[in-house]
Amino acid sequence: MTRSFNVMMKTWDELRERVSTFALLAGVKLRNQNSNCELIQVFIYTNRFRQELPQYSGYKTVKLQFPTSSTFELNKYAQMA
Repeated sequence: MTRSFNVMMKTWDELRERVSTFALLAGVKLRNQNSNCELIQVFIYTNRFRQELPQYSGYKTVKLQFPTSSTFELNKYAQMA
């Protein structure tokens, strides 16, 4: 699952909140599928169409201690990333 934002994120707090919300939605989807996940990957790319702004691209992958669909656990690891 990936997510693009309809507005520019200007602070780390805004980005953390969006990552948290996305982890919640991923947990709901996993539970609806009767599934779990073992890895979380968070990637951040700036808007490549806004060349006048500093550009960044990066990602972090975190292996969970055990497969889960727990929103709490998913958010904890997503925030670590």
